[in-house]
Amino acid sequence: MRVTSIEDLIKIHQLMFQDLYEWAGKERPGDFKKGDNVFFPHESFSYARQNINQLIQSYPQSDPLSAKDYATLLDRINYYHPFREGNGRSTRTFLQLFAAQHHQVIEYPRHNKEMIEAEENADVNKISRLIKIENMPSREAAFQQLLLNHQHKDMKEKARRAILRKRRGLDR
Repeated sequence: MRVTSIEDLIKIHQLMFQDLYEWAGKERPGDFKKGDNVFFPHESFSYARQNINQLIQSYPQSDPLSAKDYATLLDRINYYHPFREGNGRSTRTFLQLFAAQHHQVIEYPRHNKEMIEAEENADVNKISRLIKIENMPSREAAFQQLLLNHQHKDMKEKARRAILRKRRGLDR
């Protein structure tokens, strides 16, 4: 999948959550707030999409981007917050695919206190410091590395669960 606009985020959300939510890939129907965070007003979503699309189009097609470029895009998408659930996971996938197009693999902590605080405060500079970029020789190499990273995370998670089962005496 080639990421060319914010509409690709909607497609990603649909693919990721279609088996979980009837409304997967559909924008939230009204205004939304999480704790003290108020997200972009629903009635202005067309403006948010236009603004994010302009940002995406302003980046070079395949040249490497900076952590600040990704942080700015992440901040705009976080404020847009188009879905009821699954915004973080679908946004991460969107940004990772976008980075791969630029011959890069990016990682950033999602549940890290420092990142949460930076996102809540729209602190693009702090967000950019938390984004790790690995430059790759090609788009294909970036996609391969991205897949390897996901497989590695899956293996680590399975090992962690096995250890927990054993500690709890649930392992047979």
